Amino acid sequence: MAKKKQNYIQEEEQSKLPRGVRNCNPGNIRMPPKKLEDKDKFIGELRPSRDPDFRTFVNMAYGYRAMHYLLRRYKNSYQLNTLEQMINRYAPPADNNATEVYIDFVAKRAGIGRKDIVDVSNMTVMCRIVEAMATMECGGRTGWEPDMNEVRDGWILL
Repeated sequence: MAKKKQNYIQEEEQSKLPRGVRNCNPGNIRMPPKKLEDKDKFIGELRPSRDPDFRTFVNMAYGYRAMHYLLRRYKNSYQLNTLEQMINRYAPPADNNATEVYIDFVAKRAGIGRKDIVDVSNMTVMCRIVEAMATMECGGRTGWEPDMNEVRDGWILL
């Protein structure tokens, strides 16, 4: 009986965490619309997702890996070179995002200019950007903070 109570407490504490943290998806990467074919099966992604709207990963490192992967793809496939361009695609105003606030927050926290060209091959720069984006996505009023070791683990998994 004590074990069942302990699990309940853990589940209750878990439910207070931000959705992205519960899904091991600190970037809140959405599932594609059902009418579109899902071409992006990320390494470490759980299928089917436990969440109908957002992707779910086996652990946080794989969630961070997906963020690193997307930002790298934005540069290499779409020629989005600056932080501003990348975040405009990642969190577009058309999806009711406060994109300008998002860009300013990430730029300040990561210590780079919004119009700076992002070196997607630089682990230090990319980890600072991804950490700031995860804070924007899941932190804020919740008090949750990303673990930089997990952010780096995500980079290493690329």
